[in-house]
Amino acid sequence: MFHTIRWRPDRVIHIAERHQVTVEEVEEAVFEDPRRLFLRGPRSESRPDKYIYYLFGCTSDT
Repeated sequence: MFHTIRWRPDRVIHIAERHQVTVEEVEEAVFEDPRRLFLRGPRSESRPDKYIYYLFGCTSDT
């Protein structure tokens, strides 16, 4: 099982500005919340060969 995420700089900026969360919060929800929900959404409009993914999870602060 993986325990790290390779973060592109543009994605770090995206989650901070659009979702008001940190890399640490995302990684906590991904790796430590046993109730997390990970879903594949629609194809990206800007990159049709890629999908958009959604993660719903909690951190120790929520």
